[in-house]
Amino acid sequence: MKKSFFCCLAAVCLCLGAYSSAHALGMGAYFTGAIGGGTWLSPRGEELSTTGYSQLGGGLVLDTCVARDNVFNYRLSVGYDRYSTEHMIPMETSGTVSMDADRVSMYNNFGFGIVRSESMRFWLGPQLGIFYSSGSGSGTTYRYMMKTHNLDYEMYGASLGLALGLNFNFGELLTLYLEGGARYTFNYVTTSGSGYLIMGASYMPTSLGGDLMVHGYEGYASVGIMFRIGDSFSHQ
Repeated sequence: MKKSFFCCLAAVCLCLGAYSSAHALGMGAYFTGAIGGGTWLSPRGEELSTTGYSQLGGGLVLDTCVARDNVFNYRLSVGYDRYSTEHMIPMETSGTVSMDADRVSMYNNFGFGIVRSESMRFWLGPQLGIFYSSGSGSGTTYRYMMKTHNLDYEMYGASLGLALGLNFNFGELLTLYLEGGARYTFNYVTTSGSGYLIMGASYMPTSLGGDLMVHGYEGYASVGIMFRIGDSFSHQ
């Protein structure tokens, strides 16, 4: 699954690279951050806990219409960020596990230019994202007795939301942009690991793991720079 995800990202980037050789395009880099809240569910759909999370990272961006006087633009953002959160464990009554993960993502924006001028473009439209996360977590939970957890995570997710952006164009080549929005996210989570049952002064090793789900809403903001290839307001 992980290999297939990276192969898909590479194929998309190669296709857009070929597109850029024959069409107008903006290419560059961005920095992004997001905060949100998610509800963790057991495999049977039982609610475990509701927690907040944060993401911080950056990546590469391509846009089919940065400065031109066209209504539609497609923007692809491929990036990496650090994902941090915590959650409860199924069947445990209190305590949480804190998790940090590395995440790669691909977001597709389908924008419609509402305000278009030579120096600025304001657009908005739907956004579709897919992402993969891998990380680890640890914590202590309680149910009749104390239990420690050391877990490894893999998360496969998707999102759907609304994005809007402002492009500030300088000359024929350079654009600075701001982007933000809100989106609904869903992740399927697999866990594996080990821990200890703590009974007085005794420690009993135990195997841990299982599947979880988490869904919720987040808001994000990005700032970036793009260099334009054959993309100016006068070129249709």
